[in-house]
Amino acid sequence: MFLDALGTVQASNTIAVRSQIDGPLQSVNFTEGQEVHQGDTLAVIDPRPLRAALDQAVAKKGEDQAQLVSAQKDLERSKQLATRGYATPQTVDQQQAKVDQLKALIDADQAAIESAQTQLSYTTITAPIDGRVGFRQLDAGNVIHAGDQTPLTVLTQIRPVIAVFTLPQENLSGVREAMLDGDVPVFAFDQDNTRQLAQGQLMLIDNQIDQTTSTMRLKARFPNDDDRLWPGEFVRVRYSATATAAATPTGPCALCWSP
Repeated sequence: MFLDALGTVQASNTIAVRSQIDGPLQSVNFTEGQEVHQGDTLAVIDPRPLRAALDQAVAKKGEDQAQLVSAQKDLERSKQLATRGYATPQTVDQQQAKVDQLKALIDADQAAIESAQTQLSYTTITAPIDGRVGFRQLDAGNVIHAGDQTPLTVLTQIRPVIAVFTLPQENLSGVREAMLDGDVPVFAFDQDNTRQLAQGQLMLIDNQIDQTTSTMRLKARFPNDDDRLWPGEFVRVRYSATATAAATPTGPCALCWSP
C-alpha cells in the first residue's frame, strides 16, 4: 500500500551571500545560474584600504619589538648596577614595568594584526557550500555594505533536495514502524500524478502533530542528480507503507490519501 500527499520541494541548504565589510566591488566572479563549489570566489571587494591597515599594524608591532629589545637591555644594566649599589631598587622596578608594558603592547599589536588579516580576508567573498547561484543583485563598481538588506546573490544546494509533505495523524504508527524496519522509499511525481520524477527516502517525522488539522509533517530526501526537482515546486509524494517495497508505484493509487 502507498500513501499519497502533496509536497513542496525545498533546497537542502539556502544561503544569502552577503558582504561582511563595506567597500567597492572590484569584480563579480560568477554567472547567474552557475553551479559553484565550496571555496570558489564569487566576488572581490577592493582590498587596498584593508591591506594598508594590515601593513600599518605589522609596522607598529615591529616598532614596539625594537623598543622592547632596548628596554630589556636597560633592565639588565639596571640589575647589574643595583648589585653594585649604583642603582636603586626603584629604578630596577621602573625598568621592569617598562618591559612588561611593552610586552603587553606587543600582544595588543598581534591582536590588531590578526584583526586586520581577518578584515582583509573578507574582501574575497567565497561560496560556503556547493550549489547554484541565483540572480546577481549588484554589479562590479558598486559599493557593497555589510548591512545591505538585499544579498549579493542567493546560493541554493539542490543535490540532494528535500520534499516536505503532510499525512493524517492516523498514519503515524505505520510510518514509524516502517522507519524502524529500515530505509523507507519515497517517490516524487508531477502534479498530475502521472510521471515519476525522482526516488528518495524518508528522512524524518516532525516532532509534533498539528492539532488544528490532525496532520503530521514529514521530510524526504532525493539525490536529484538530474535536477528534475526544483525548490518551490509542488509534487505528489508517494510513500511506501512497506519499507522493503520492491515495486515502483505507477499511475493513480486507489489506496492513497490526498490532502
